[in-house]
Amino acid sequence: RQTDASGTQYSGWTMLQDVGKIHCFIGGYPSSSYDWRRIAISTTDFNAHVYQKWSHIVWSNDGTIGGSKLYINGVDRTNSSSDDATPPYTINYDSDFKLGFAADTSNASSVHPFDGNISACRVYNKNLSSDEVRRNYNAVANNYGLVPLPTASFVPTDISGIVGWWDPSDSSTVALSGSAVTTITNKVSGGSSMVTYVLSPDIATANLNGKDVLDFTLNEGLHTNTSLTTSSDVTVIMVAQL
Repeated sequence: RQTDASGTQYSGWTMLQDVGKIHCFIGGYPSSSYDWRRIAISTTDFNAHVYQKWSHIVWSNDGTIGGSKLYINGVDRTNSSSDDATPPYTINYDSDFKLGFAADTSNASSVHPFDGNISACRVYNKNLSSDEVRRNYNAVANNYGLVPLPTASFVPTDISGIVGWWDPSDSSTVALSGSAVTTITNKVSGGSSMVTYVLSPDIATANLNGKDVLDFTLNEGLHTNTSLTTSSDVTVIMVAQL
């Protein structure tokens, strides 16, 4: 929605590079003053992951400041965020979509051109989850000489026949003493939980792309407190770093 250059009324969203950062804005000028929500990455992350490099940049917004995220190469790099008093979170933007510059079409002097290359652009009508962002990045990373991320989600796609499923990132199933695990409840209904064996491994919080992992050292372990029933056919899947 926009009116004129003095334009007391327009709204929209934008992603831009400025002062050594990537910034994203949503909001507008609903009256005589601007009202925007802003998020940005740090200058350090800009120089390390964006400047003069191919990079996969994703801005997701769910209508809340805490839910606005800025991902670089599949990783949440949101460094700062702020709100004006009453940003118009519902955007009614009926002007042309612009790629490579941002401008009020009724004010040609207010142009912010993009200095660089763009290979692809997508716009979704929903807020993507971190797993969806990671999958989008992994699908194209090799095309640009970028390193795909490990799939941090350990959610089975086929739960038929599964008898054991323990996930340290599901805090509702993990009991701790300090940072040490005492019990991990089996996510399979009625299945066997795992409890401490000799000494407890620690939880390494957000160690794998935002996911928690079990950090074992010598004499630390977990075991099921009842038998784990399987047939003669068995498959074990584990994501591990040795």
